[in-house]
Amino acid sequence: MAWGASSVYRTGVRFLRVLCPALLISCAGCSDPETLVVEVMTGQETDTFSLDPAVTRVELRAVGNDGANLGSASAAPGGELSLGALSTETLARFEVHGYDVDGELRVRGRSLSVVLGGIESGFVPVFAQRVERWSRPPGKLDHSHVGGVGGVLAERYLMLAGGDALGADPAKVAFYDLLSWGGSEGPTLDLVPDSLVVSADARAVLVIAGERAQWVEFDTGVIVDVEPPEGLSSFADVSGGRAVVGSDAAYVVGATRDGAATDRVLVVEADRSLRTARLVRARAGAAAVWVEGEGLVIAGGSMESPGVEVLSYDPEDVVLTSDPRPFAIDDVAGATAVAVNDGGAVWLLCGAASDGTSAGVRQLDLAGCIDDCEATEVFDQPRDLTRCSAFSTPSGVLLTGDTAAGETVAFNISADGQTVTALDFREPRFGATTIAAPNGTLAVLGGSDGTEPRLSVELLFPAEE
Repeated sequence: MAWGASSVYRTGVRFLRVLCPALLISCAGCSDPETLVVEVMTGQETDTFSLDPAVTRVELRAVGNDGANLGSASAAPGGELSLGALSTETLARFEVHGYDVDGELRVRGRSLSVVLGGIESGFVPVFAQRVERWSRPPGKLDHSHVGGVGGVLAERYLMLAGGDALGADPAKVAFYDLLSWGGSEGPTLDLVPDSLVVSADARAVLVIAGERAQWVEFDTGVIVDVEPPEGLSSFADVSGGRAVVGSDAAYVVGATRDGAATDRVLVVEADRSLRTARLVRARAGAAAVWVEGEGLVIAGGSMESPGVEVLSYDPEDVVLTSDPRPFAIDDVAGATAVAVNDGGAVWLLCGAASDGTSAGVRQLDLAGCIDDCEATEVFDQPRDLTRCSAFSTPSGVLLTGDTAAGETVAFNISADGQTVTALDFREPRFGATTIAAPNGTLAVLGGSDGTEPRLSVELLFPAEE
């Protein structure tokens, strides 16, 4: 059985109505091929295709689970697109690319991967947006959280909880569905999360709040209280720490939180079992990032040596111990870390030293550090920010954080650090949360306008693959 497809380009509430017969192919043994509609939407933005420079050519691609191109076609907006037949058993996603008259990519959109025969509605919605610009997809959250914690459930749902909830219990989860492109009401957890870890199978979440922790299965509703593993007096040793995902496990790094210093790290295995790791030094406000080939890199947050230590994964050790690296003392607190140059270096962004002075953006050369090493300042901070998050992109780094007034702002920093571009949100917001979404975008959730909740979701799609 093969699917046929047509696509509809929608801007705001007005249809451009580009009926593109994609996949309208007959198949052996079928009198009439079934039709799958690829609905290309621009959500709450009305100028996606018309904004100068306008899109003059649209390309639709079907992409397999392994990244292989299963079929593609292009035409001017309003023209006809035609692709080859696809089996209903195919696992695929649909991608939209819009190019200007000079061939520059201006618009991108990507669906989640789906088994084509399992789509009962007969259509796949794809949100298309201008590249390198925050854009609002359709729908909105049920409620908002200021200073909340976020994650991605089932490789589909953006989730937000904790912090200060606006219009709901702070333990109530707000969901945004990247398949149907809309918000949905989530459950109210038993605990208000200080930290969240999504399980390796993406079906459950470990909720950590103060001394307690629970595994929450969202598809079954099963909640299981968890005992702290050996080496952890209680979950208060790590509660409030950032969750960092490594290649074999996830880590809740207590040393990244503000407040009381700690040397404990919670290791969350792929099978949901828990272990403890210990740092060389107790730290507060440290930066942490997973670097392939190195391990969990922790920097700063202490007046004692070493300035950097690395925790390597070992499936045999009951309690993991980190490895000190000969970097100078780093007392900067509140920094965030991101791997750049394919993990060849680590940038430390944001944060302030113990005397209150702002630190510049610093680089750690882990592989080249042999003795008496120091972080190298590579350029000035774009702005003094707190609650910072940094994400590696094909062209550099995206940095988000809160100003002294609490407003969440974003910057695109080129890979060489020479170009820093402010990326304004479509709706200014305070106390929002940034996470990486499974469709290749970065997502900003929640926050407020200063008094009222911000319920729209904003996504950023890089221009490069």
